[in-house]
Amino acid sequence: MIDIVTIERHELDEAKVYSGVALGRLNGPNYTDLHLPERFYVGRCGEIGFHKWATEHQLMFEDTVTPAGTPDEQDFLLYHIDGRTIKVNVKNSHHPRARYLMQPHAQAEKFEYDLYVGCTGKEHGDGLELRLWGAISCREFVRSAEVIQLKVLSRRYPLDKLPISMTEIAKKTKKGELK
Repeated sequence: MIDIVTIERHELDEAKVYSGVALGRLNGPNYTDLHLPERFYVGRCGEIGFHKWATEHQLMFEDTVTPAGTPDEQDFLLYHIDGRTIKVNVKNSHHPRARYLMQPHAQAEKFEYDLYVGCTGKEHGDGLELRLWGAISCREFVRSAEVIQLKVLSRRYPLDKLPISMTEIAKKTKKGELK
């Protein structure tokens, strides 16, 4: 089951400001060698949507994305009732035919996450409809994702095959069962 979150126009405006700050901190190529300003905007939209989703589901979490756009090891920390922490990285695309959760290979080597959440977004006049497709553990993603050469070596996994639903994330996080 896909969860849908609406991102309001003022939140999209905040994402545009964030993307300008994030782009401004780059002095040259980063580890992905991708420089598209919309890359930061699209990513921030996914993070805003996940934040809203986690809030709506009354999860204990920390949004670790900094306002200055400095990359962290993860986008969010989800806290289990027993105190354990899950590192979450949100991957978002606004491409109309997006079918995969994508991860640059270099990013996978640089950072270690517990969970990837796959999202797609579609803008409309009043805001954006963000679809949260589900999630996959980092171990499963590395083991099962197809390795492809795009502009940079990447991995991809079909969004419609993500093994952990958003409902399951909410339930298992509250019970301390999400691994």
